[in-house]
Amino acid sequence: TTAADLSEGTADIDESDIGYKIYGGYQINKHLSLEAFYANLGEASISGDLGDTFFINGRGFQFLVNNATAKAEASTFGVAAIAGYEVTDWLRPHIKLGVHRWDGNYNIDSNTIQSNLVGDGTNIMWGVGTSIKLGKLAGTDANNFENLYVRAVKSF
Repeated sequence: TTAADLSEGTADIDESDIGYKIYGGYQINKHLSLEAFYANLGEASISGDLGDTFFINGRGFQFLVNNATAKAEASTFGVAAIAGYEVTDWLRPHIKLGVHRWDGNYNIDSNTIQSNLVGDGTNIMWGVGTSIKLGKLAGTDANNFENLYVRAVKSF
């Protein structure tokens, strides 16, 4: 699934929290590696009063009470296998397949109602990407640049 397209009408949306991801791995051979990760996806909230509006994927919604706030936060951890092939000494396209376990916490609070929902699940994840060895691309074999990479991945 993809993230919802959330936009403000007259309600206040706060997506300023910072998330982070920690990962590490082990290269089994020159074509296959394993990776494990943990990601805290941060917190987002929307708040408003009676009549305030907001939009999700283009569909309008309106607050029916005063002083209402909805918050969501999530985290995930998982493992993946990454298979790749060095096309050149600096370019390595790869594919990624794994599984991740996620947890979400959703809170609704107003003058008239309080609710807390907890969700969790396990999903398969996959992606394609490439790694670029910057030291080789710059034409240097200096040890301090040898293992400096840029990695781009599109995950699904």
